[in-house]
Amino acid sequence: MRLFGDLFFEILSFIAVAGHPQYSVVHSWLEEHPLRALDAVVYRKYQSGDDMSLVDKQWSFDCAHHLCWTAVVTGTQTVVGAVEMTIPADHISDAVKKAIEAKMPDPSKKKVDREIGVLDYITVAEAWQKQGIATKLLSESFHYLGATQPKLVAVYLVVKRTNYPAIALYKKSGFVEVLGATSGVGRAVTEILSRYQPQVSLVLLVRDVQAGNKIARTLAERHGVAVPPAVIYCDLTSKASVENATKELGDMWFADGRVPESQGFDAVIHNAGIMLPRDKVISTNLVAPVLMSERLMRARAEASVQRALRMVYVSREASLKEYYDIWVQLREKTRQKLLERAPYTESFEVGDRRQEPYLSAAHMVVGVSGGITRIVDETLQKRSLLVTADDVVSVLGNSATTTQYPDSKRAILSYVASKSGSPSRDPSTKFVACTPGFCNTNLGAPFLPGVLYSALAPFRWLLLRDSTEGAVGVLKALLDTRVENGDFVDSAEVLEHLPRTRPDLFVGEAVKNWAMS
Repeated sequence: MRLFGDLFFEILSFIAVAGHPQYSVVHSWLEEHPLRALDAVVYRKYQSGDDMSLVDKQWSFDCAHHLCWTAVVTGTQTVVGAVEMTIPADHISDAVKKAIEAKMPDPSKKKVDREIGVLDYITVAEAWQKQGIATKLLSESFHYLGATQPKLVAVYLVVKRTNYPAIALYKKSGFVEVLGATSGVGRAVTEILSRYQPQVSLVLLVRDVQAGNKIARTLAERHGVAVPPAVIYCDLTSKASVENATKELGDMWFADGRVPESQGFDAVIHNAGIMLPRDKVISTNLVAPVLMSERLMRARAEASVQRALRMVYVSREASLKEYYDIWVQLREKTRQKLLERAPYTESFEVGDRRQEPYLSAAHMVVGVSGGITRIVDETLQKRSLLVTADDVVSVLGNSATTTQYPDSKRAILSYVASKSGSPSRDPSTKFVACTPGFCNTNLGAPFLPGVLYSALAPFRWLLLRDSTEGAVGVLKALLDTRVENGDFVDSAEVLEHLPRTRPDLFVGEAVKNWAMS
C-alpha cells in the first residue's frame, strides 16, 4: 500500500536568525529586568581548564573546536552557563539559506564573502536558571562576534516549536523567525501510519529536502517501516514547483504507461494549510491541491490505472457553519442583488457591523464567502446565478482581502463536492474531505506576539485538541471503509455528504478552472 503525503513536513523546527550588531531589543529588555546574578557571574570566552560539569549534563560541548562563550562564577572556573556556535556553519540547506538572506539588511546582502553561523547549544545550570544568564550570554557573545568576525552577517538556530520559553528568549534577544514549522497534524498522521502500518510506503513533499530526509530516516529507524519514505522537493506557493513535483510522482509510478497492479498509490492527502502571509494563502491552501489533483489524475488516466484511489482534503468544520458572514463579505452589488430576490424573516448582528437580513431556513446557502454564492432554490436558480466564474478571480485572486483562509477552505469543499458528484468521475476514485477540528498547532501563531502566544500555551492545551486527536479525523477519512465518496468527516462522525448538501457543481468547476489557469 502506498500513501502520498502532501507537505506533511517542511521542517520540524523553526529557524531564527539574529543579525548583529543590532542589539537594541536585548538592551532594552535587560534594563527593564535587572539581572540578580550579574555580580556573581563573569561572561567570557571558554578557557582551557574550565569546569563544564554543571552544563554538560544535557549537551556535550566541544569547546576545543567550536566557539564557546561562558558564564563563570566569579573567582572560579565553574561554568554555570554556556553557548556553543559553529562559525561559519558547516552546512546550510538552500531553503534555510534563502530564508535567512531574505531577512538580511541590504548592506549584509552585498557582502560577497559573507558567512552565516549556527548556534548549536545554549544552556544554564538548573540552580542558576531564571536569573537572566541566558539572555546575557547571547548579548555578550553577539557583541564579541560583531567585534571579531567581520565576515559574519547572521547566526541562526533551530528550536522545537513547542519550546515556548526558548522561543520567547530568542525573540527577546533579537532573533527573527524566518522559516516556520508545518502542521503538527500532518506529523501525527505520518507517525501513526509508520508505527501501526509499517508496510505503508510514504512520499513526503517538502521545501527543505535535507530536513525531509532526516525525517524519513527517523521514521524508518523508530518504527521499522518496510520502505523508508521517499522525499520530493515542492514549494506549494509556486505553480512550477507543484507541477515539477507532480511530474516526478507520475514518473515514479506511471513511467512508460505500464503500471503493474502492485504499483501506483492508494491515497493523496492534501494537508498543507497556512493563514499568513496573505498573498500565499490561496496558492498554498487551494491552487496547489487542485493543480496537483488534476495533474495526478490526468497522469493516472493516461497510464490506464484502475487501482482504487482516495483523495483526501483537509478543511475545517467551521467552513460548514459560517454562511452568515457571506452577506457581510460579498461585494455590495452582489449582496444587494441577493437581498432583493430572497425573503428574510429577521435580523442578526455580526460584531460591530450593521444588521443585515438573512435568508429564511427554506433557502440553503452554499459556496465560498466573499463571492462564490448560490441559493439552492429551483426558482431562483432558473432565473440567474448570483455569481459568475469571474467572481472567483476577483475574490480569491485578491490578496488584499482578509478572508483568504476561510475562502480557500470553503473553496476546497466546493471543489470536492464538484469532483465527487460529477457523473464523469472515475468510479475507482473517491474524493473525501475531513477536519482535524480545532487543534493546538501553530497556525494562528503569526497573529500574536511571541510572548503572549507562549503565555497562552496552557489554555490552548486545555481547550484545543492535540495533534494526535486531530490526526484521527484525517485517518478516518483515509482508512475507514465506511466513508463514502463525497463525505466530509470528523474523527467521530460524518458531518455531511457534500454532493447532496452543496450541489454547486458550477462553483466547483469554476474553482478548478481558475486554479488551473
